[in-house]
Amino acid sequence: MIGFFITTCVKFNFTHMAWLRFNRFSRTIELFSGSSVGAKMCSMYKWDAHNDTASTSGGSWPVGTYRWSHYNPHKEVGMGPACLVTAYGCNGIHVFDVQGRSGMGVHAGRMNFRSPTSPLGGKTLGCVRVIDEAMTAINSMHNIDPLEAIVIE
Repeated sequence: MIGFFITTCVKFNFTHMAWLRFNRFSRTIELFSGSSVGAKMCSMYKWDAHNDTASTSGGSWPVGTYRWSHYNPHKEVGMGPACLVTAYGCNGIHVFDVQGRSGMGVHAGRMNFRSPTSPLGGKTLGCVRVIDEAMTAINSMHNIDPLEAIVIE
């Protein structure tokens, strides 16, 4: 499963903004629209993702709900396809407020480090890594329905 449209529905109580849910055990991330608040919320997309961390990192992202902080486009990485092998990929990083940690976010990149055990690219410093197509969709959603939070399970 690299990425596809789905209709998984859950009850969650965010405001009228989009949000993400990362499941460490299924190694997936889902994008939810904020337009269905107060009713069942249905994810719009689901992709493979990982939170495999380097030994030099602060460890994996703790379980919990974290508010969106900001977006960093990382324009210094340039244009594709060369940017696919950089630390953040071609579409920047969405950063969330994680107490005691800085720069924790969702991004692509390091596609030159793919392997059978890590098909999404290399390890991170605590972030969730997704494919570039996921970041494109997340950014598109954020432009019309800003991200509010990420749930880490």
